[in-house]
Amino acid sequence: MPKLRAFNGKDPKVRRYIQSFPQTGEFLHRMQSLLTIPDSALYRRGKKLSHYRLRLHGGKHRSVMMAEWLKKALQKHKFATRVTHRDIDK
Repeated sequence: MPKLRAFNGKDPKVRRYIQSFPQTGEFLHRMQSLLTIPDSALYRRGKKLSHYRLRLHGGKHRSVMMAEWLKKALQKHKFATRVTHRDIDK
């Protein structure tokens, strides 16, 4: 959507637009499941650090919104998280 180009995935208008697609919710919930199940098993075995990358075309809207959503979802499961948005200012 051209009028949202100046904003990034942290902006509420951009988040609402991206989340308006049913595929977005399905993708995010599947990702959350994939990330929380293996990580909890790894953590129990002493592996306390995992790295994930989420790269979508451009890196300013969808990937930012989805990474922030996943960060909050993982924090609800008591995972410490850190997100770096490499291309947010491009």
